Amino acid sequence: TALRWLSATYLITMIGVMSLISISLIRFDHRTMVKPSRDMIDVINAFSHDPTTARPIPDSLRHVPNFAAAGKAIEELQQNTLLALRQRERLADIGEAVAKISHDIRNALSSATLMTEALLSSPDKRVRKSAPYVVQSLEQAVELCQSMLDFLSEQPVAKQERVDMTRLAEDLSK
Repeated sequence: TALRWLSATYLITMIGVMSLISISLIRFDHRTMVKPSRDMIDVINAFSHDPTTARPIPDSLRHVPNFAAAGKAIEELQQNTLLALRQRERLADIGEAVAKISHDIRNALSSATLMTEALLSSPDKRVRKSAPYVVQSLEQAVELCQSMLDFLSEQPVAKQERVDMTRLAEDLSK
Protein backbone atom coordinates (compact mmCIF):
# COMPACT_ATOMS: atom_id res chain seq x y z
CA THR A 1 0.00 0.00 0.00
CA ALA A 2 2.86 2.33 0.72
CA LEU A 3 4.18 1.73 -2.77
CA ARG A 4 0.77 2.45 -4.26
CA TRP A 5 0.44 5.57 -2.19
CA LEU A 6 3.94 6.72 -3.28
CA SER A 7 3.15 5.92 -6.91
CA ALA A 8 -0.14 7.81 -6.77
CA THR A 9 1.50 10.77 -5.07
CA TYR A 10 4.30 10.73 -7.65
CA LEU A 11 1.78 10.51 -10.49
CA ILE A 12 -0.33 13.34 -9.11
CA THR A 13 2.76 15.44 -8.52
CA MET A 14 3.99 14.79 -12.07
CA ILE A 15 0.56 15.63 -13.50
CA GLY A 16 0.57 18.86 -11.47
CA VAL A 17 4.09 19.76 -12.59
CA MET A 18 3.26 18.95 -16.22
CA SER A 19 0.07 21.00 -15.95
CA LEU A 20 2.01 23.98 -14.60
CA ILE A 21 4.62 23.63 -17.33
CA SER A 22 1.88 23.35 -19.97
CA ILE A 23 0.05 26.40 -18.63
CA SER A 24 3.31 28.34 -18.52
CA LEU A 25 4.15 27.37 -22.09
CA ILE A 26 0.65 28.25 -23.29
CA ARG A 27 0.83 31.66 -21.58
CA PHE A 28 4.32 32.23 -22.97
CA ASP A 29 3.16 31.26 -26.46
CA HIS A 30 0.11 33.50 -26.14
CA ARG A 31 2.21 36.44 -24.98
CA THR A 32 4.98 36.01 -27.57
CA MET A 33 3.10 34.72 -30.64
CA VAL A 34 -0.69 34.71 -30.48
CA LYS A 35 -1.32 38.16 -28.99
CA PRO A 36 1.22 39.98 -31.19
CA SER A 37 -0.15 38.22 -34.27
CA ARG A 38 -3.73 39.21 -33.41
CA ASP A 39 -2.68 42.75 -32.54
CA MET A 40 -0.81 43.08 -35.83
CA ILE A 41 -3.80 41.82 -37.82
CA ASP A 42 -6.12 44.18 -35.90
CA VAL A 43 -3.90 47.20 -36.64
CA ILE A 44 -3.61 46.30 -40.32
CA ASN A 45 -7.35 45.67 -40.66
CA ALA A 46 -8.26 48.90 -38.87
CA PHE A 47 -5.89 50.90 -41.07
CA SER A 48 -7.17 49.22 -44.23
CA HIS A 49 -10.75 50.18 -43.28
CA ASP A 50 -9.78 53.82 -42.63
CA PRO A 51 -6.37 54.75 -44.07
CA THR A 52 -6.81 58.40 -43.06
CA THR A 53 -6.05 57.61 -39.42
CA ALA A 54 -2.86 55.94 -38.22
CA ARG A 55 -3.28 53.40 -35.46
CA PRO A 56 -0.81 53.18 -32.58
CA ILE A 57 1.39 50.11 -32.66
CA PRO A 58 0.53 47.89 -29.65
CA ASP A 59 3.19 47.17 -27.04
CA SER A 60 2.95 43.47 -27.88
CA LEU A 61 4.49 44.27 -31.28
CA ARG A 62 7.11 46.65 -29.93
CA HIS A 63 8.43 44.45 -27.13
CA VAL A 64 8.41 41.01 -28.71
CA PRO A 65 11.61 40.67 -30.77
CA ASN A 66 10.02 38.58 -33.52
CA PHE A 67 7.38 41.25 -34.11
CA ALA A 68 9.32 44.47 -33.50
CA ALA A 69 10.36 44.74 -37.16
CA ALA A 70 6.79 44.07 -38.30
CA GLY A 71 5.49 46.77 -35.93
CA LYS A 72 8.03 49.24 -37.27
CA ALA A 73 7.12 48.34 -40.87
CA ILE A 74 3.41 48.85 -40.15
CA GLU A 75 4.15 52.19 -38.51
CA GLU A 76 6.19 53.32 -41.54
CA LEU A 77 3.47 52.08 -43.90
CA GLN A 78 0.88 54.13 -42.04
CA GLN A 79 3.08 57.24 -42.07
CA ASN A 80 3.89 56.90 -45.78
CA THR A 81 0.25 56.28 -46.64
CA LEU A 82 -0.91 59.31 -44.67
CA LEU A 83 1.77 61.45 -46.31
CA ALA A 84 0.73 60.25 -49.78
CA LEU A 85 -2.94 60.93 -48.99
CA ARG A 86 -2.12 64.46 -47.80
CA GLN A 87 -0.09 65.09 -50.97
CA ARG A 88 -2.96 63.83 -53.12
CA GLU A 89 -5.42 66.04 -51.28
CA ARG A 90 -3.12 69.02 -51.79
CA LEU A 91 -2.74 68.21 -55.49
CA ALA A 92 -6.52 67.85 -55.79
CA ASP A 93 -6.96 71.28 -54.16
CA ILE A 94 -4.36 72.78 -56.51
CA GLY A 95 -6.07 71.14 -59.49
CA GLU A 96 -9.42 72.55 -58.42
CA ALA A 97 -7.92 76.03 -58.07
CA VAL A 98 -6.23 75.77 -61.48
CA ALA A 99 -9.54 74.64 -63.01
CA LYS A 100 -11.36 77.66 -61.58
CA ILE A 101 -8.64 80.04 -62.73
CA SER A 102 -8.51 78.45 -66.20
CA HIS A 103 -12.28 78.70 -66.49
CA ASP A 104 -12.24 82.40 -65.58
CA ILE A 105 -9.31 83.15 -67.91
CA ARG A 106 -10.99 81.24 -70.75
CA ASN A 107 -14.15 83.29 -70.31
CA ALA A 108 -12.18 86.54 -70.32
CA LEU A 109 -10.25 85.46 -73.41
CA SER A 110 -13.45 84.44 -75.18
CA SER A 111 -14.89 87.89 -74.51
CA ALA A 112 -11.69 89.48 -75.78
CA THR A 113 -11.87 87.33 -78.93
CA LEU A 114 -15.38 88.61 -79.61
CA MET A 115 -14.12 92.17 -79.22
CA THR A 116 -11.42 91.60 -81.83
CA GLU A 117 -14.17 91.51 -84.45
CA ALA A 118 -14.17 95.28 -84.10
CA LEU A 119 -10.43 95.31 -84.82
CA LEU A 120 -10.97 93.33 -88.04
CA SER A 121 -13.41 95.91 -89.30
CA SER A 122 -11.36 98.92 -88.15
CA PRO A 123 -10.86 101.77 -90.65
CA ASP A 124 -7.14 101.85 -89.73
CA LYS A 125 -5.18 99.58 -92.09
CA ARG A 126 -2.47 98.76 -89.53
CA VAL A 127 -5.05 97.69 -86.95
CA ARG A 128 -6.83 95.46 -89.51
CA LYS A 129 -3.47 93.94 -90.52
CA SER A 130 -2.47 93.06 -86.92
CA ALA A 131 -5.97 91.95 -85.83
CA PRO A 132 -5.61 88.33 -87.14
CA TYR A 133 -2.49 87.87 -84.99
CA VAL A 134 -4.34 89.11 -81.93
CA VAL A 135 -7.29 86.81 -82.75
CA GLN A 136 -4.95 83.84 -83.28
CA SER A 137 -3.14 84.47 -79.97
CA LEU A 138 -6.43 84.76 -78.10
CA GLU A 139 -7.75 81.56 -79.68
CA GLN A 140 -4.55 79.71 -78.73
CA ALA A 141 -4.88 80.94 -75.15
CA VAL A 142 -8.53 79.81 -75.07
CA GLU A 143 -7.50 76.37 -76.41
CA LEU A 144 -4.77 76.12 -73.79
CA CYS A 145 -7.25 76.89 -71.00
CA GLN A 146 -9.75 74.41 -72.44
CA SER A 147 -7.14 71.64 -72.71
CA MET A 148 -6.14 72.32 -69.10
CA LEU A 149 -9.80 72.03 -68.04
CA ASP A 150 -10.18 68.82 -70.06
CA PHE A 151 -7.06 67.35 -68.44
CA LEU A 152 -8.22 68.27 -64.94
CA SER A 153 -11.68 66.80 -65.48
CA GLU A 154 -10.32 63.33 -66.38
CA GLN A 155 -10.63 61.00 -63.41
CA PRO A 156 -8.40 57.92 -63.30
CA VAL A 157 -10.20 54.77 -62.25
CA ALA A 158 -8.97 53.35 -58.95
CA LYS A 159 -7.95 49.70 -59.06
CA GLN A 160 -9.10 47.67 -56.07
CA GLU A 161 -7.14 44.69 -54.90
CA ARG A 162 -7.97 42.10 -52.24
CA VAL A 163 -5.30 41.29 -49.67
CA ASP A 164 -5.29 38.19 -47.48
CA MET A 165 -4.48 39.83 -44.15
CA THR A 166 -3.68 36.53 -42.40
CA ARG A 167 -1.15 35.63 -45.07
CA LEU A 168 0.31 39.15 -44.95
CA ALA A 169 0.68 38.91 -41.18
CA GLU A 170 2.37 35.52 -41.53
CA ASP A 171 4.77 36.93 -44.14
CA LEU A 172 5.59 39.87 -41.89
CA SER A 173 6.27 37.63 -38.92
CA LYS A 174 8.89 35.59 -40.80
